[in-house]
Amino acid sequence: MKNLKKLLAVLLALMLSVTALAGCGKDDDDDDGGSKKKKPTIEVDEPTGDGSLTKGDLLYKALGDSNLSQIDGTLPKSVTVTVLKKDGTDMTMTLDRGAIRSFADSLISAKIGKYQGNTKEKEFNTVKLQWSNGSETILRYSGNQFVYENEDGEYEVYKLTESTIEDAVEALKEGGGDTPDDGLMTVTCSEMKFKTKAIEGTLTEYDEDDGFYIGAGASKASIIPYALIYRWKDLGVSAKDYFDEVGIPFFERVYGDDLMIYSEVEELDVEMADGTTKKMYACQFTYTANGNRLVALRVVGEFGGDLVTFTAKYVYDDEETYESAMEALETAVVYFEVTDGGTVKKDPEPTKKPDPGKNNYTVVASEQSQIKYERYDNGLFSAQIPKGWKVEVHEQSDYIHYTFQIYNPEKPDVRILYNMQTTGYFATKNDHDWYNNNYPRNELSDLPYLTEQNTLGVLREIYKMIPSTNMFPMRVYSGWEKIESLGYDVFGGEIIHVTAKNPEGKGIEGICSAAVMVFNLYYINMANAYALTMFTAPEGELSNWIGVFEHIYGSIEYSEYYQSELNRQLIASGQATMEISRLCSQMTDIVISGWEGRQAAYDRISQKQSDATLGYERVYDTEKNEIYRAPLDFLDNYSGSRYQKVTDDQYLLPVDGYIQWK
Repeated sequence: MKNLKKLLAVLLALMLSVTALAGCGKDDDDDDGGSKKKKPTIEVDEPTGDGSLTKGDLLYKALGDSNLSQIDGTLPKSVTVTVLKKDGTDMTMTLDRGAIRSFADSLISAKIGKYQGNTKEKEFNTVKLQWSNGSETILRYSGNQFVYENEDGEYEVYKLTESTIEDAVEALKEGGGDTPDDGLMTVTCSEMKFKTKAIEGTLTEYDEDDGFYIGAGASKASIIPYALIYRWKDLGVSAKDYFDEVGIPFFERVYGDDLMIYSEVEELDVEMADGTTKKMYACQFTYTANGNRLVALRVVGEFGGDLVTFTAKYVYDDEETYESAMEALETAVVYFEVTDGGTVKKDPEPTKKPDPGKNNYTVVASEQSQIKYERYDNGLFSAQIPKGWKVEVHEQSDYIHYTFQIYNPEKPDVRILYNMQTTGYFATKNDHDWYNNNYPRNELSDLPYLTEQNTLGVLREIYKMIPSTNMFPMRVYSGWEKIESLGYDVFGGEIIHVTAKNPEGKGIEGICSAAVMVFNLYYINMANAYALTMFTAPEGELSNWIGVFEHIYGSIEYSEYYQSELNRQLIASGQATMEISRLCSQMTDIVISGWEGRQAAYDRISQKQSDATLGYERVYDTEKNEIYRAPLDFLDNYSGSRYQKVTDDQYLLPVDGYIQWK
């Protein structure tokens, strides 16, 4: 990776020369005699309505300009101010980054005040913001009044409160103090606790699934070319081993046959901005997507005890996108810093090493194998549940929409959630948008829509339909991704193997199903979801809990009273009755058969990552035909032949116990 010092020096020189040519700096509004020149005021008609902007909104967020809405984190490339005066037009242009920062800080505090009315005037004082993607934003003003051009081409006038555009212009003219003019700006990702630098005016965007995007010329940060940063906590893999154990398997799984080629892993000595040198590793992947050949160059390093990946993505054989992406990548890498000190853990107490000549160990049965079950019965349904687990029924659900969850309070991601029916989804985004355009104030306009009319589509929206309450606290998962299909439930809904993120940002894995019915409602299509079923566990541990889920769910029985009340409500609402007494046992059979035929490659990778994170290796007991997790040094110190390293196929089996040194 090349050193950025020369590049930054060239950028600095270019910026300084352009600034000098543009004549930026203070634009003196006083004439030689010191008398203030009078600026024109805008004459407006009496207000005929409330205007089209909402009083109290922050100006930079209310205008619908995607560039302007990000000015609190992404500065414009340059600002041009035009001030109309009686004796002519004054204009000042600035490229000084400190001045633009001061301008932005003042502008983002401006709030829309009282609507003044319309004006027929065509000339105003203006501020033009030029962005790195080539687009521009124009703001019109006079004193503390802001001029807004509405969709009909009329000019509406509003007072501004807190701060005005004129205040922001004054801040621009006063400059930015000691802010260094190096062509770079500091960007911060508060969600992942790090900061770095990027080219001034660059767009940035955080995505909870993908990480922190830094744009490299597109109108949106996540559009190629870009640089992407992701900070992994507790991944359990070193930077050196990342590509072999995680990175390459990930690209192979995600892109499949579209992955054309990937390079050898290269070791890098990267000179950081603070003068230190850090060991990093890089690998380049070439693949096809939507008919285009693309390249992802990924660099991996360790910061504050955590693994951080940096990815530059560009179009194959396109010099312009390559240069832009690489410049963004290099800047992001050399200036990268964690802002929370990292998650370096204290060194563990020295492990008691065994005598190589003795089998000084003990085997402890797995948590799942020691579970004792007890009967739960609330008069509506009963089940065999593990002792210590909780059952919660949503207090707002009736018989048709009956919803309950069964979970381990010490491991809340180990959970079963069942919902008989949710109603009120728009079937598609087009249905949602049509309804909102025609009935924007109707309470139904807040309903979510399904991006897909299947189980995955329901999972992505279900938490908007089943609100969390004090009596029924939901674990809200996000970033749902389908790994594979496991078949179809008794209602015809697809059963899928999925991954997601829990509220703390850690991975979960699950088996879920839901049947979706789309129906026409006058001019739009709506959708209902039936028999939503979710089995979840921490990612990499699902196979260990499948047997427990099978026992619980297969034991569920609905009482005759519940079934009669359910059918009574179904008939009253014009729906067909259903016979559900055998629903859970049938569903369990389908899930288990589908799970046994699941995709092996993903599960092996997931299990290995889980072991690495928790500090285990997995061994096979040849006498008992059981699988154990053991300390990483177990096979190195074990002197017998009973325990052997597991094969890849054995990674698909649940863990029966744990080996510990005495």
